[in-house]
Amino acid sequence: MSSSPVSAPTVVTDPRYRAARKLISTGRAADGAIEMLATLVEEAVQKYGEDSADAAAVYYEYGNALFRAAERRRMEEEDIMGKEDEQKPDDAKVAAAMAAEKRAATSEAKKAPGKQDTAEKVDEDRKPAA
Repeated sequence: MSSSPVSAPTVVTDPRYRAARKLISTGRAADGAIEMLATLVEEAVQKYGEDSADAAAVYYEYGNALFRAAERRRMEEEDIMGKEDEQKPDDAKVAAAMAAEKRAATSEAKKAPGKQDTAEKVDEDRKPAA
């Protein structure tokens, strides 16, 4: 039983393939790797056929580049959303300050003679409607 040695697909020796893999490995898949690999997929399919090992290697790296670019975009969006979330505590602080001012005004109105009506009205506003 003789078996021939399995060689690497010829497309993996293409400089564009190597450059695209380097871009992917450095986290810059969107910086040209996707375009290079898309071109290589088309060329490999035309030259070797859709089901060839050469096409499979390029298909894999092309999918990898698309995945990495999408993942990077998602992470960037999360960072942006995270920054918006950081602004929410300021809104909460403003709301808390306004509530504290209202409580202070209510307690002052209760202490001042003749302003009982105002304090009672504020307390009634806080009660839930039946």
